[in-house]
Amino acid sequence: MESVTDDESPTSVGSNPSPTGTDPTRIDPGLEDADGVVDVIVRFETGGDGEAATNEATDASALQTASNQSQTSLEHVVETTDGLALEAQFWVANAALVTVDTDRVELGRLADVDGVAELHADDDVTLSRPAGESTDETTAAAATTSPTASAAGVGSANTYGLEQLSVPTVWDRYDARGEGATIAVLDTGVDATHPDLTVDEWRDFAGGSTTPTDYSAHGTHVAGSAVGGDSSGTHIGVAPEARLLAGAVLTDCNDEGCVGSTSDVIAGIEWAVDRDADVISLSLGSDGYSSTYVDAVRNAKASGTVVVGGAGNSGEGTSASPGNVYDAIGVGATDEYERVAGFSGGEVVDTDDAWGWRAPAAWPDSYVVPTVVAPGDRVYSSVPGDEYGYKRGTSMATPHVAGVIALLQGATDRTLEPAEIREAVTETATKPAHEPDGADTRYGHGIVDAAAALEAAGSFATVEGTVTDAVTDTPVAGATVTLEGDDGSLAETTTDSDGRYELEGVTGDREYEIAVSATGYESTAKTAFVPGDERTTVDTSVAGDGEVEVVLEDAQFGDGIESASVEVGAAAGSGDRKGAYPASDDGNGVYTIEDVPSDRTYTLAASATGYVDDQREVAVKGDAKSTSEQLELSGDATLEATVADSVTGAPIENATVTVERADGSTFVVDGSTGADGGLETPVPGAGAEYTVTVDAAGYETGEEVVTASSGETVDADVSMVGDGEFVLELEDAQFGDGVTDATVEAAGERGTYAATHDGEGTYRVEQVPSRGAYDVDVTVAGYADESLSMGFDDGLAVDERVVLSGDATLSVAVDDEDGDALADASVAVEREDGDSFDAGTTASDGTLEVVVPGTGAAYTVVADADGYESGTETTESVGSEETTSVALTLSAVDDGLPAVGVVGTVVALFVALALVARARR
Repeated sequence: MESVTDDESPTSVGSNPSPTGTDPTRIDPGLEDADGVVDVIVRFETGGDGEAATNEATDASALQTASNQSQTSLEHVVETTDGLALEAQFWVANAALVTVDTDRVELGRLADVDGVAELHADDDVTLSRPAGESTDETTAAAATTSPTASAAGVGSANTYGLEQLSVPTVWDRYDARGEGATIAVLDTGVDATHPDLTVDEWRDFAGGSTTPTDYSAHGTHVAGSAVGGDSSGTHIGVAPEARLLAGAVLTDCNDEGCVGSTSDVIAGIEWAVDRDADVISLSLGSDGYSSTYVDAVRNAKASGTVVVGGAGNSGEGTSASPGNVYDAIGVGATDEYERVAGFSGGEVVDTDDAWGWRAPAAWPDSYVVPTVVAPGDRVYSSVPGDEYGYKRGTSMATPHVAGVIALLQGATDRTLEPAEIREAVTETATKPAHEPDGADTRYGHGIVDAAAALEAAGSFATVEGTVTDAVTDTPVAGATVTLEGDDGSLAETTTDSDGRYELEGVTGDREYEIAVSATGYESTAKTAFVPGDERTTVDTSVAGDGEVEVVLEDAQFGDGIESASVEVGAAAGSGDRKGAYPASDDGNGVYTIEDVPSDRTYTLAASATGYVDDQREVAVKGDAKSTSEQLELSGDATLEATVADSVTGAPIENATVTVERADGSTFVVDGSTGADGGLETPVPGAGAEYTVTVDAAGYETGEEVVTASSGETVDADVSMVGDGEFVLELEDAQFGDGVTDATVEAAGERGTYAATHDGEGTYRVEQVPSRGAYDVDVTVAGYADESLSMGFDDGLAVDERVVLSGDATLSVAVDDEDGDALADASVAVEREDGDSFDAGTTASDGTLEVVVPGTGAAYTVVADADGYESGTETTESVGSEETTSVALTLSAVDDGLPAVGVVGTVVALFVALALVARARR
């Protein structure tokens, strides 16, 4: 046979046969001196037709059938032989417990039974103690009494043992705590009233108690390390959700320890296998090599149950059964610093020397004990009486490994075979960096790594990904990601600040529904196939569950603004706009922003060509899910209207300005023009054309067309025309005809307006604002100035007749040839154009002052008096404001003519002249 030191598993019971006939080697030397009644374990041959042990998974009932067939001959011999009593039969070991009265029957009688391989005593099984320990491996009665309690894990979330085995990682990463797995602890019993323990099934194999009882503190402590909870504030058990089968097999206890029998241990193993235990924890044993356990361990393994046993506490170079059976997982003990405890057993087992013919042929020539190591020095766990204490020994390490196996079996999606479990545990075990590679007698394969073993044992995968906003593609932190398998399995986590999530330990090679939910978002789900032993990336985008409706209006024209950019950004005040949610244009200035996460406050921003950008805070409440906002955008160009009188250029205040777009829409600018005639308003830019219309009292409507580009200031200079006019008829006061060449001006509050001459003395003052009073001045060369006050009381046109008097004087003196003054002489004045007027009669002194226009004209003065011939005198040119003397001497009428006739002729002439003058008026 070839020596091996790894976890190689034999595939069948070998062909190394047991001795036949009466060879004394079939009887344990321990029975040589047996006297009186003794308990004997009868082991039957395995292999061949009666094979009862195999390493292939086998139905326990099949093994039981094979065992029953093997033991039929024994049953017959016992029934027919006095001094023999069949106490128990064990299919799991293909053995029977027989009471033999050696005074009545020889042991050889049993050895001769067909199929019997060996007889040996029902040896004592004890709880071995580390050297120097006085009682039951106990070093502290309660956690609070230990000076190094904190170092051992008390006060922490977990004991150092759990941390050393990476158990919390398994809990967190795989959400595996042993649910679905069953651990059988065969020990001194258990205190089922302890708050950290729940006993699912109980059996007392020696003491007879029908209720869970601990005959020492040992069983409760061991069970706590396997399945205990955290009532103390510290997690003590590896697989707290596993089922616990508690069996009392060591019940004879005192201060020196506890003792039981091999047959009770075998009975306990069979009981556990019958109840489909996934793992049996045996913190007990005997130094040396007890062959009875070989078939028991192998058949338990063949039935799907892993047997874990302590390597013993007698130090290096030793080991104990059943922990040193090759098919068992033997466990050594480490301390909190990952050092192997000095008491921990370990050796290289030489198969032939140790087991001889009892070893299955498939076993290697040699192998190393322990298989693995686990925390076993100063282990904190439960003790009876709702208390906690410290114990040390490979007994404490064993339940830790059993708990890890329960984690593996419970977490995987199928039942793992014992060989798979052994491989996963040993291949992933680790040693401190300074230790040599390969299995050795101190560490075995190394310290068990629960997380790594679980990865190796199952088809696990990691599902990772990023949850992002469906619109902004920004990460969504705090989202809940749930994986639900088709078998109902669930895994859940939340995304980090980068929106990332990672779910480790997911059972692979199956399809999952991956659901994502987050506050303010619509929940979503997708399915994905997750291959085993791989990392699968499943990214998910989620849409916000809120909506914002925005009505965008022109602040000036009041109508809706289309083709604008409207969006809500990240939470207001965050300092970082992590993406934005854009709106869709519904027309007429209505915009809808969908998929916005609710229960948040955002910055709502709007921009449009030709307008000033605007923004405000808007809250999308979680209960309402939607909100409406109205924004008014002001134009980004400035229109400055300047209104002035078209004649005088004076600014017009209090004018009203209206702005009209090319599409016909208008708005009236707030306020009116100031004292400077100015008024400004924002208008949309972008090259738009506007008609600026101005209305002011007393004026016709003014208008100007301008074009405004984005961001510029455009001037609209509007000249306004007054809506009124004055019509003045200027008449010569002496001659009665119209006065030409006059200057007529109307002065009002906005300046002076000059008249135009239409001809024949008619003057028009146009474009005069029809409000207020005016001072109208009339000036003509040769005439006295005239001033009058005019206004528009009714109507927009006012007519006025103005008679102008000349500013020159003719001083006329009329006398006769004798030089005597002629009173009552009639005087007429004639212009060069032939027009004349009757100036009146002379006074008693023969004089007459006559007013005439001082236009530089020459006047002909005609005088008539009764009895005298008419006299005429023509002046030189008469200037403005001049007084010109005119002397006329009249000659008496010639005696040959009737006096009356002459006088009558003169009078008739003056009458005719007067009539002509009136007619010209």
